[in-house]
Amino acid sequence: MTVDVLLDGVELPEPARRDVERAQELARKVLEAEQARDAALAELDALKAAHAGELTVQTRVLETVRAENARALDAANARILDTERSWREKCEGIAADRDRLDAQVAQLQTQLAGVNALVRQQQGQITKLQAQATQVKKGAGEAAVLVGLLGLAGGAALGSSGR
Repeated sequence: MTVDVLLDGVELPEPARRDVERAQELARKVLEAEQARDAALAELDALKAAHAGELTVQTRVLETVRAENARALDAANARILDTERSWREKCEGIAADRDRLDAQVAQLQTQLAGVNALVRQQQGQITKLQAQATQVKKGAGEAAVLVGLLGLAGGAALGSSGR
């Protein structure tokens, strides 16, 4: 009930009437302020709700980005590990090939040393045979001279007996 209804038909002195009017004006202003406050609070609640919704969306986006980054990082790390494993295997293969080749080179060097020793031995034998051949030739020449001398001596002996 308003003050006007309560005071309807009641005559108030002027100072009291002004006080009532001021009180009514003050009550109207308080009511307007309360309405403005309620509207501001409603707007604040709406902003809070919108902000909470935006935070929820941003949180989901952030979680999605983090998950995608984690997956990408895991995939990159897996590729790095695969590449490292592949290179390690290749290096081990190369080292094994090098060791095999080193063993083959050592074996070939041993065989070459044996062949060189055999060649030196055969060269020594060839030199010996050449020396023997030279002696045989020299001996053959001497033998031919002896045969010739014997032939002359025999021919002379035959010739003197046949006369």
